[in-house]
Amino acid sequence: MNVRRHGMTFVEVAAAIMLLGVLATVVTQCAAWTAGERRAAERREIALFEAANVMERLASEDWESLAPKAAAEDPLSTAAKEMLPGGRLTTEIQLIGDNPAAKRIVVEVQWLNRAGESESPVRLVTWRYQGRGTRDGGRGN
Repeated sequence: MNVRRHGMTFVEVAAAIMLLGVLATVVTQCAAWTAGERRAAERREIALFEAANVMERLASEDWESLAPKAAAEDPLSTAAKEMLPGGRLTTEIQLIGDNPAAKRIVVEVQWLNRAGESESPVRLVTWRYQGRGTRDGGRGN
């Protein structure tokens, strides 16, 4: 006897629905992970811009006005305060050596992630050397 089937059985429909459910779950988790990584990258970019702006300002100051100081907290910009929860910007200036005289400038931005844990900070470091025979600290201007 030859029996013809028309349509799908209940088991086939259930298996297809289960596979679609698993696929939807994986896609949703990947989308959430990607969004979280994008937010983390945006925060790191904001912190880098903030540190770079402060570093540029400090590195362009006259040699004499760039006084050594221990790590001190400076205010963040309004945009950085909004994007970096618990954000802190610290600067430190050290006098290093005397032949040639140099000042080490460190700018660091720290913030908290969504879990309230510290993210790895953005830290920029540069050295500023005192020029010889110029009034402006060796910039030649």
